[in-house]
Amino acid sequence: MRAYDSRYSGSTSSGGVLDRAAGNLAVLQSVVPDQVEILDIVGDYVDRAEAKPTMWPARGRIISGFGVRRIPYASSGYQFHTGVDILGSHGSSIWATAAGEIVFASYRGSFGNLVIIDHGYGYETHYAHLSGFAVSVGEEVEKGQIIGYMGATGRTTGTHLHYEVHRNGSPVNPSNYLKER
Repeated sequence: MRAYDSRYSGSTSSGGVLDRAAGNLAVLQSVVPDQVEILDIVGDYVDRAEAKPTMWPARGRIISGFGVRRIPYASSGYQFHTGVDILGSHGSSIWATAAGEIVFASYRGSFGNLVIIDHGYGYETHYAHLSGFAVSVGEEVEKGQIIGYMGATGRTTGTHLHYEVHRNGSPVNPSNYLKER
């Protein structure tokens, strides 16, 4: 038989269960706000990581990179190419490279049929020369969701996807983001 231990009594005397519980509650009240703040920071980090476009938008190979290049539809001259061109089959699927909101899905001059996705945290992706759309403006899309189909609309020399990544409003090299196949 166990000897009587005052730690298990219901009294509020020093060392009692209720006193320890009250002390533990006081500690939790001081610690929990800090933990909530840490969880908010972790959640923000996860959201930022998910906003980063890391998936290939189409099956195929890069036929023209980011940066200065010879103008493909002119006999001479150079231009700055703000994306990468991915060669593929006409009508093949184009996928969202990160979750986000469709902010543009229409025809736009030399880009032809264009989809723009705002991923948040300064990330935006552009998908040009599409043969058709699978999304509309205002729609929320998930990473890997079909958003359109490869084509040759606008000013182009043939079927391909022109893919751009914009960071804080400026085009950046998409090759730095093409990680997942």
